[in-house]
Amino acid sequence: MSLLVACPGSLQDPQDFTGAPADIIGPKCAVASCHNSHDKAGSLDLTPDANLSKRLVNVPPTGPGCMGLLVDPMAPDQSLLYTKCLPTAPCGTQMPQTGNPLTQDELDELLTWIKTLK
Repeated sequence: MSLLVACPGSLQDPQDFTGAPADIIGPKCAVASCHNSHDKAGSLDLTPDANLSKRLVNVPPTGPGCMGLLVDPMAPDQSLLYTKCLPTAPCGTQMPQTGNPLTQDELDELLTWIKTLK
């Protein structure tokens, strides 16, 4: 039996997001019990710091059944960071697991940001 943990909390320093959409990743992903530097759900740390892109670009996922790259600069729309937020998530469950799914505008904003990463 698996236990899902809610992701309460908020980003303490949203200004530290170096180019990331703080209105999406901060409050919906890098929060307590999710993808922050302490909890690293799925071994994924989305903490907003200078090394965020290094933890994402050309990095394979560690989750079971997940393929590809967290951020694929050659195929941004195939980046797992993006596709996991779609209703047809390729592995596991759609993100975020708690709260509302991303709106189309938020998905577009996330993909636009992903396209800037190298």
